[in-house]
Amino acid sequence: MLFPQPTWEQRACERRLHPGVLKAGENIEEIQCSGHGHCDMDGVCVCTGGYRGVDCEDPPEEEDEHLRRVLLTTVLPAAGVIALLAIALFLVARRFKLAKRRRQLLWRSTRQPPRLRSKAGGEYHLFLSHTWSSGQDQVHMIKRRLATLAPKMKVFLDVDDLEEFGTLADNVAASDVVLLFLSRGYFASKACKIEYTAACRLGKPVVVVHESDENHGGAPLEELRDQCPDECQSHLFGSRAVVPWLRSEVFQLVTLKKIVAVVLSAGGGEAVAEPGKQAGGGGEIARVASEPSTLPRESRVGGSSSGKLERAKAASAEAARRATARAMAPRAPAKKVECESGDLYLHKELKPAAGLGPGPGLTLLYSRHNPGARLVASQLAATVAGCVAVEAPAGGATSVGGGRVLPLLVLNARTFEGADGEALAREVCGWRAAFKETVRASERMRQRQEAASGLAKLTNRLEALTGVDVDGDGDVNGKCLERGSLSLSSNVHSGQVSLGEASGRAQPKHGGAVGEASERVRSSSSASGADSESEEPAGGVEMGRLLLVHMLDPEDDGCRFEQVMAQTPQHLVDDKLYSQIALPWFHTPDYRAAALAVLSHTLVKEGSSAPSSRARGGTRWWPSTRRGPPPGGGGGPPGPPPPP
Repeated sequence: MLFPQPTWEQRACERRLHPGVLKAGENIEEIQCSGHGHCDMDGVCVCTGGYRGVDCEDPPEEEDEHLRRVLLTTVLPAAGVIALLAIALFLVARRFKLAKRRRQLLWRSTRQPPRLRSKAGGEYHLFLSHTWSSGQDQVHMIKRRLATLAPKMKVFLDVDDLEEFGTLADNVAASDVVLLFLSRGYFASKACKIEYTAACRLGKPVVVVHESDENHGGAPLEELRDQCPDECQSHLFGSRAVVPWLRSEVFQLVTLKKIVAVVLSAGGGEAVAEPGKQAGGGGEIARVASEPSTLPRESRVGGSSSGKLERAKAASAEAARRATARAMAPRAPAKKVECESGDLYLHKELKPAAGLGPGPGLTLLYSRHNPGARLVASQLAATVAGCVAVEAPAGGATSVGGGRVLPLLVLNARTFEGADGEALAREVCGWRAAFKETVRASERMRQRQEAASGLAKLTNRLEALTGVDVDGDGDVNGKCLERGSLSLSSNVHSGQVSLGEASGRAQPKHGGAVGEASERVRSSSSASGADSESEEPAGGVEMGRLLLVHMLDPEDDGCRFEQVMAQTPQHLVDDKLYSQIALPWFHTPDYRAAALAVLSHTLVKEGSSAPSSRARGGTRWWPSTRRGPPPGGGGGPPGPPPPP
């Protein structure tokens, strides 16, 4: 019978740790693989008992050490990844929540959105009444904006929610507030008559929004008021002031805040209860339990220790009984929120400009012959830091002093009327002449800078052709453009280098080009030296463009712009006095605050831009992101130098 013989690899493995001859009493099984395994046919130690290593020399790990390794290598990294994902999801959700919150109207005091609740279980908070012929687009915009500003407000619009024409009066009855959008032909519409008649009959709160722009279906408010039936005059126009609808988003936001404020005041919103004041809450129990009058006399003045537990139990039972009685008592109706548009706040609403920034201040010039100009100028100066309101002196604008000056012209029903109007027209002519002179001086300065830049490029080219230091800076073909100045004329007059000598040193093949270039440099340097001094208007005043402000409300003698145009002298109209947009001014505080914000940004823009850029650009309702070209001109090749 044949037995398998060990291989050479197995024998080498067995004697690897004991290469000598076995002594008496030694066993090969105890020697191979450190006594903790056996060698297989391939000469590899097969460890037993949990030993590890090539020769089974490493002892087995403990159970805790094995678990620690598993935790460090698998469980903790997986938990870290899960935690990072959870944090990322939380941050993304919070960001979306904050972005949504920033698009909503909030209470200015608590920065929390108002809670809208329909009065008496009504189906809608707001009913939009309008005529399709002239007010459909505007009302659609009102509903879209309210869906963002007050997402929980339920708004009725016939094209979206009307099922049958005969249910218009029922829908008015199911609404808390009725909005009447007055435009051309509103009181001639049969559907609108059903709606405003139902609102008057039911005594619904009404907010009237007026479209005055005739290019968008508007009509004069007096004309629309005369078309209203006599029995509805007091309810529609006597309860609260008419709200205007304007094209600017800044003033549209004020109108929308007024609409939301009316809905909240009419019962669609509920006041937020203070913490700890809810009936039956923990705060009430704690307050009742802490009142000395609810405790027995012994517990208040002290007593035996044996009765303390009973007295504490009795006090707790009394406090719980009183709290339960308060909770079961009929609650008073929710307190209605009487709010104004100023109580609401939007994160992205336009805020007044902080100030003009570094640099000289701005003088806001107004005329004593311009009614209302003192009021507007003083409020603007109080709003914008660095702006000063100054009345125009009799000597003209140049006697105010140096710095930037921005004239103000307020347009209302009394502008350019009578003797004061003639004096105002003369002052406006003087302001516009000073502004044009400032623009011309700025344009001459820009042309001189372009000429200096072109002369520097020509000098570098001449140095490259001749190898001669023409400008005397000690560096042939140096960086003239980076220095921004040129000492060529001073070098020529001092005799450091001669242009003719420089052209004579040139190589023959470039002689003609160098001679022509030398003549151009000589003529340009002469022209630049002759016109080196800066030209400024008389008195050092940088006159800005006229700032037009149009008063709209009758309390400020406001009128339509057509009336202002009719009473303006013709020579001012021909001189394009009204080529820019007149910014609106209102009498009501909330709209006036928005107008001040718009005007403050306009002042900052006009006070920080160059006169030439102000002449090219138009006045906007807020600062435009477009910037004028730099004073040094564009990136193209410079034009020819200006004539001396």
